[in-house]
Amino acid sequence: MITFRVALTSLSDSASQCEDRPELTLWFGEGLLVGGEEFHFSDVELATAQETLVALDKQSDVVLHNPLPGDEALLSACLAFIRSQNPNFPTDGIIGRGEALCLFPALSRGYVTKFDDIRRDGIGRSPKIVQRESVGSMSDISGSADLYTSKHGISLDAVPDEVGAFVVDLRKREWRDPSRRLDELEEYLDDVSVPVVYYVSDPRPEVESLLSGVDRIEFDNSVLSTARTDTGSGESSLSKYAEILSAGERSVTIGMVHHPEMKSVVTDLANMKQDLRKIPGLALDVGWIFNLLTELPVKPKYWEEVIRDNYHYQSIGSLIENLRAKAQNLDGMTEDLVINYCQAANYLQKLLNSKHPLQDVLFEKIAAAEDRGESVRFVVRNDYEREALLAALAAEGGTIPDSAQIEPIDENDPKPETKTVITRPMNNRSYLYSFPVSRRLEFLHYEIWESQISRKLRTELDGTDTTIQSQAYNQPEENPTPEQQSRAVAGSHAPATAGEPEPTADSLDRAADADAVTSSDAAGSAAGSIESPTYEVGGYENPNELLEEVLEEEFEGTSSNSNRTGDSAGQNRSDETGGDSSTLEITFEDGTTETRSALSRVTIATDGDIARIPATELELGDEVLIVDTAANDVYDLFVESAHEREQVRGCETTIDRWRNILIDGLQNDYTASELIEEMQERGSSISDETTIASWGSGRTLGPRDDEDVRRVLEVLEPESSELAEPTVSALKEIRTLHRTIGQHARRSIEAGVTPQGSIDSDLVGSDIDVSEKTKRKIVKSVSNDE
Repeated sequence: MITFRVALTSLSDSASQCEDRPELTLWFGEGLLVGGEEFHFSDVELATAQETLVALDKQSDVVLHNPLPGDEALLSACLAFIRSQNPNFPTDGIIGRGEALCLFPALSRGYVTKFDDIRRDGIGRSPKIVQRESVGSMSDISGSADLYTSKHGISLDAVPDEVGAFVVDLRKREWRDPSRRLDELEEYLDDVSVPVVYYVSDPRPEVESLLSGVDRIEFDNSVLSTARTDTGSGESSLSKYAEILSAGERSVTIGMVHHPEMKSVVTDLANMKQDLRKIPGLALDVGWIFNLLTELPVKPKYWEEVIRDNYHYQSIGSLIENLRAKAQNLDGMTEDLVINYCQAANYLQKLLNSKHPLQDVLFEKIAAAEDRGESVRFVVRNDYEREALLAALAAEGGTIPDSAQIEPIDENDPKPETKTVITRPMNNRSYLYSFPVSRRLEFLHYEIWESQISRKLRTELDGTDTTIQSQAYNQPEENPTPEQQSRAVAGSHAPATAGEPEPTADSLDRAADADAVTSSDAAGSAAGSIESPTYEVGGYENPNELLEEVLEEEFEGTSSNSNRTGDSAGQNRSDETGGDSSTLEITFEDGTTETRSALSRVTIATDGDIARIPATELELGDEVLIVDTAANDVYDLFVESAHEREQVRGCETTIDRWRNILIDGLQNDYTASELIEEMQERGSSISDETTIASWGSGRTLGPRDDEDVRRVLEVLEPESSELAEPTVSALKEIRTLHRTIGQHARRSIEAGVTPQGSIDSDLVGSDIDVSEKTKRKIVKSVSNDE
């Protein structure tokens, strides 16, 4: 357990003390520009600067704990120290020591270059005020820079006299894990006599020894509520949170959407999930299926529609098929249990595709926003959930009005006066429970999550004078008959039309009753299309208690699948890649550009073959194969005609699962050389680290030696060794397909005009002219699309 003294108790007091520092007046008082935009110094930034300098002046370490997005506090701490070191202060006899700051940044966060763009806010020429140098080793530090920033993999080989303080961003993956460089960093800092500022967003157990006993500047909601309310200073993200918490009335609604039949099936799934959790190799698929079915704010079919070509997300159907395939390698009762879990999940998927009352409530709220002309934000997990909600609206006759916005959580800046709806359960570690992003906030989710979310909100917001209320939607009558319970699958409501009021429990119940009546005369009603459940559930004792246990594990992130699934089915693997919702602009040598999702796959040509890699793995000179069709990818064009798409996706998913184990193992447990050594001890002939890197990036589909597939699993995740056989089989199938596509695509491109008859009839549909549509483009550069 980390012990520490709180260094910041009142923003207003510390901010006032900072304003009295003459050495900071020129920057903090008169204001700065960053990239031409004003850098605001609100109470939060001023208090950060004050308490950081208090600690560093005493040569003491300090922890800056900011659980919220944004880097204003970190920048303020750095700028305060840099300014305090100026040896030419004109007043009060203050003389800076002229020492430099050394920052070990999290490079992916993108704030380092802001130091290069900081200028004074004034008229006329404004030279940059921070002189920064980037260094690859500590021994490279020399000269007169104000700020030295470390490159990735910096060599900790010296303690330069020029450095007066260190700032270490512990969000960087390089420092976060003892198996990487955290132990080396801790040993280095123990040997230096220079104070350190540790910046953390979520103190993890592995940093306990590093941070224990260190004073802490911590931004919790009680501290943010102490900001002055009449200064009007600042529009930073942190200052907006402080504004929400320190002034005005706040209300948080816990919106519970009832779906009795869904809850019954989820209870069965949860009970089976507990029995399956100790069976090696099943936890990931079992957990992903459960998370998607219970958390998605839209019908599963709309999710599947938008993630079809995404590198890291999978449809519920493909996950179920993967699990069925694994069941074939099991025996007896275990096989039966897996098959029953798959059948229950498949039934629930069909049920939710027929009737999804949470989606209905969202439609009603969107329509109500349009009717009232009220600005409302709907917060989803990421861009894919945003696209899924838009697809649902389009398919079911709705629209998104100008007054409503659908925003991924990463883009969800605090807006005090804009009503905000969180459309799905966020896990226990989400800052949204502690820091309201609006004065009117609703957490909307299926009723099964009510216990976890209500408890979390009431605990986190205790003492903030925030009104917390509950609202039930689609609530069944007290003792519903089986017929009344089954109305949950009677069909989806269309989005409300303009003029309809905000949905209430009664209005949604009446709508459901009307829907059931009108659909009774329809021969093909949605209810009739859902077959009876075909799965069997054992006689579990206390099934409702087991359901709560599973939900608690999922919410707390302690279930066996949580460490790799992120929040939902294979979310972004690395904080250093910039996030799963980012986009890239690919520039080709012919001057054209393409915009792609960072984790979407692209097809590149290799020697007589092709490879499928994430867009983030593209390099200068790569030869990308593209078609001028809606598919936008030659691979999709061929696959659509050659195979049932799901069969190919199943093979790719199996290979991806093996590849994810490899990548996670290299990130957290082994270096490439250590993995090679372990594999060689098991008989492998692999000796080149670039081979391992190519497996991880996808440039090489996987090992040519079938036994190397098994060896990787034995070293990195022995409990998943049974994945070796299906991975080997999938590699063979995809390799055959890649060779065929590579040969015909190259022949088509190089010929310039190729008669369709020269392309195998089983590869090309009768309405596709591959020769005219296929292009080869050489990558010139890849950059983030801002």
